[in-house]
Formats: sequence, structure tokens, C-alpha cells
Amino acid sequence: MIKSPLEKRLKAWHGEEWHTEKGRLIRDVVYSIDTGLVTTVSFLAGVSVSLIAINKVILAGMIQVTAGTLAIFFGAYVSTRAQKHFFESQIERERKEIEEDPEKERQEIRYIFNEMGFAKDEQEIAVKRITANKERWLEFMAQEEIGITPGSIDNPL
Repeated sequence: MIKSPLEKRLKAWHGEEWHTEKGRLIRDVVYSIDTGLVTTVSFLAGVSVSLIAINKVILAGMIQVTAGTLAIFFGAYVSTRAQKHFFESQIERERKEIEEDPEKERQEIRYIFNEMGFAKDEQEIAVKRITANKERWLEFMAQEEIGITPGSIDNPL
């Protein structure tokens, strides 16, 4: 199985086991659990009401459609919110690393550019330009080291 450059980098940073591509699964797991729970609870509540109604089959069908719609809506919202929270916490953690150990973070930039085939002098130019602005530095590290593009984090709504 071919590993992505990002996955290789994540394994290469010693002392940073918290970086993981698996965080992207959060959205799907939360969505699945939420959808199953909301659909089941809504359906059971609706069916219990339909037991005293005249047109039970039509009502049960409408209840299932409503339950499914609500489950998908709330599932998408809750799972996207969980993913957004996870991504933002990863970015904040990276910000903290830049503040606490900037030389280690500079070395990681060198490693990334070395992996891309840049010569040592080119790596140094890149490090100086990237680290000259803290926000650009953070954005670079979030994207290249942990695989998160800050501007593309979904809004739950």
C-alpha cells in the first residue's frame, strides 16, 4: 500500500504522536451514530403515536420520512461540528508548538522541502519566508504537516 507524503511526515515527527490522519474519520463516525439514534428514537416515538391513529400505515411512513430527514439534518450538523472542533484544536496545538519550540518547527519545514527535492539553500530561503509571518507559518504547518487547510474547514450550518 502506497503511503502519502503527509502520512510519512506524520510518522517521521518524533514526539508528535498526536498528529494523525485518522481525525478525519470523526465526522463519519459521529454522523453514523447520530443518524442511527435519531432515526430509531423518532421512529419509535412516531409509531407509538400511530397505534392510536386511524391511518396507521400512511402515518408510520410519514413518521419514518420525518425521522430520517431529522436524523440526516442533525447528524450532518453534529458530525461537521465535531470535525470542525477537532481540526481547530489541531491547528491550535500547532500554534502552541510554533510558540514553544520554533527551531523544531523550522526543522520540520526543512524536512518537508528536502522531501520535495529542494537544495539546502532553497530550503533556507523557504524557511525564512514562511517563518517571517506567524499566521503564514501556522497555515503552512497546518496544511503541510497535519493536512488541514484552515480556510476549507466546513461550517456546520
